[in-house]
Amino acid sequence: MRRKTVIFSVFHILFIVYIFLCSLLNINNLTIVSLQYILVVLFIENVVLSFIGKYFNLYQIFLGTSFLFIYSRIFLDMLGFCDFRVLNLWENSYMTEQEAKLLLLTIIVFLVATSIAWLFYIHFERLLEPKTQFYFGHLYLSKLGNIIQIVFYILIILNIIKSLIIIRLVQIHGYLFLFDGRLQTYPFPFILRVQTIIEIIFPILLFYRRDFKSFKRNIVLYLIYLAIKLLTGQRGPTFVSLLLILWIFSTYYKRINMLKLSMIGMASIGLIQFILWFREGYSSNSSIVFSLLYSQGISLLVISGTIRHLNVFTNKIPFILGYFVDFFTITFNKQLSIGQNLGKLQYGNYLNDHLTYALSPEKYLIGNGTGTAMIAEFYEFVHGDLILLFVISFIFMLCVLLISNLFYKNIFTYVFIYYILYYFIYSPRDSVFKSIKYIVFSFPFIIFFKFIEIKKYNQSIKMEVPK
Repeated sequence: MRRKTVIFSVFHILFIVYIFLCSLLNINNLTIVSLQYILVVLFIENVVLSFIGKYFNLYQIFLGTSFLFIYSRIFLDMLGFCDFRVLNLWENSYMTEQEAKLLLLTIIVFLVATSIAWLFYIHFERLLEPKTQFYFGHLYLSKLGNIIQIVFYILIILNIIKSLIIIRLVQIHGYLFLFDGRLQTYPFPFILRVQTIIEIIFPILLFYRRDFKSFKRNIVLYLIYLAIKLLTGQRGPTFVSLLLILWIFSTYYKRINMLKLSMIGMASIGLIQFILWFREGYSSNSSIVFSLLYSQGISLLVISGTIRHLNVFTNKIPFILGYFVDFFTITFNKQLSIGQNLGKLQYGNYLNDHLTYALSPEKYLIGNGTGTAMIAEFYEFVHGDLILLFVISFIFMLCVLLISNLFYKNIFTYVFIYYILYYFIYSPRDSVFKSIKYIVFSFPFIIFFKFIEIKKYNQSIKMEVPK
């Protein structure tokens, strides 16, 4: 198995280096269609590569979210369902041939870099070795877990109530209610302003209640909360949370066969699609697959928009570091943190704000947004230099994969890496450094529970010492 893996890896590296050099050196001689085919072949090969070991892993998840948010419109274009060059983010324009080529080449460079990082990881970090054994702790940890469990029950109830209220408000005022500042200023009772707290308590609870029975119970409760939250229209965060939970389950409790999971997923989509066609008749517009992929593939336009407007952005700090700036300059500034306003453009460095305003100032000010994408932030950071894009993409992917091995080392690594991995999975559609918000907010909670843990540990030691 190991020998076959090495041979396949060497072949893969040689192949992608060849493709990479051909694309980079001959972009003017390559057609858009040929670059599309190169991208599709590379993506399929990387999917095959990710199945080494046949278990659910982070690279598989990242490829899945990347396909959903970025590659999907390119695949649909090749199948004749749409034209990926159409820019329908309020500007209603069309990519030039050079813009389309540069967009495809940028994605190819990123995919090559991340695939090589994955190969380095599986060969030098022994990813294929079992990682299901971990220490469950003493009785004092169990007692602390009980305290956190009760807090979690209360938070679940409060957040379900709040989510139901938000659903009703969205029905009345529309989806933009979530983004134009009205939600932040809505007079919720103080007891219901706990959404961020449950996002912090949940990974802490998973660390302290590690037995399989407790894990399953807490996951089910959390998924119920996410399912209700899903009705508010926030599909992306719910989907990413589910994927991260599945990774934790597969890595530390029970292996998930990715092939079986994929077959179940495709069968479910196929069944839903059959029912839809039976009710509405066959048409491309009634295709659930087409609708899902086309609507979620909007991050491709974020990358193309960044490429087009690269020289007109006014940010002083790179967008990749923008959320650090926004967190400390805007999060705690009430006047700037509510809705979307010109102050955010002046003092913030978030790609979503600057790109949306560049495309349509009117849409930006009423609450619309493009979102962001990690590839777009990387591209802006290196100012379009594809060699540097390759380097930063490789380093980023390898670092994330390496730190994932420290997940269960202690409470700090568990919670911090939980947020890092969450935004890593979501990074094709968002900024990976959004994790800083939850890392900072979770720190006092971790310190508090760590203090209780040490106190209970000392008590247990005294009880064990014979008199």
